[in-house]
Amino acid sequence: MAPWSGVASRQRGAVVGGIGFGLFIDEVGKLVSVDGYFYRPAAGIIYLTFVALTGLAWWATRRERTDREEAPVATRSALAAETALNGILRGLTPQERDEALRRLRDTGAPATELDTALAALLEAVPERPARDLHPHHHAARRARAWLMARVSGDRRFVRIAAWGATLQAALLLIAVAADGLTGNLADETQWTAIAGALACSLASLVLAVRGTALLRRDGNAALRPLRAALLVDLLLGQAFKFTINQFSAVVGWLISLALLYALSAQLGRRQVRRTPAGHGMPQRGTG
Repeated sequence: MAPWSGVASRQRGAVVGGIGFGLFIDEVGKLVSVDGYFYRPAAGIIYLTFVALTGLAWWATRRERTDREEAPVATRSALAAETALNGILRGLTPQERDEALRRLRDTGAPATELDTALAALLEAVPERPARDLHPHHHAARRARAWLMARVSGDRRFVRIAAWGATLQAALLLIAVAADGLTGNLADETQWTAIAGALACSLASLVLAVRGTALLRRDGNAALRPLRAALLVDLLLGQAFKFTINQFSAVVGWLISLALLYALSAQLGRRQVRRTPAGHGMPQRGTG
């Protein structure tokens, strides 16, 4: 059973499971309708499924963070034990060993007998050479760091996101109104999706206008309503848009995702600035 244990096996299982789930969800149109693969609501159902998976991953991450805050001593010991057990199977790189030891020693709480035993076990685990990353990995990391610094450090991206969120919501409302006046909606059958898209766009527009109005008085306060406007569109509105236009809604989804990234980068940078010096940072212990 050892070859099927550990983080690497879980990662391989996640990849195989993801491929299988992707092949399944790709055929959802055939499963929910007799109209075949191009059943119009299929794209919206697929999108909602991935939204639900994203929400589940977010909940699990938030739950893990809560567990660490509520029981830091028990959590640090459990993480160190898991690392040690994985190291027994495949060895630990120097970086992995140092990271596990740092988690044990840098919580600020007094070391327990269990911590001492786990530290000794981590020290005794065989060493595994660190695998050299391919050049494209280094290039990707540098590109990501450059993009994050560029987006989070330029206030113009907040204004771009504000106007982008406002225009996206307003344009959909205008387009539906124009189609209604010109009779292009006479043969439309997806009225539920249209009503849902209109409601979400109206909510996004209200939040975006509020955030844009706050930009002149308080840039920090403007970030949250702007972010909420994009989340309404991404979590709900896009599902209705995919139902109406099927996969042509991908362009709008990519735009909303890019705008949300810009706002989240700005929000994260400003939260770091408000954190008092030394707060939340691990204090190096003596072991």
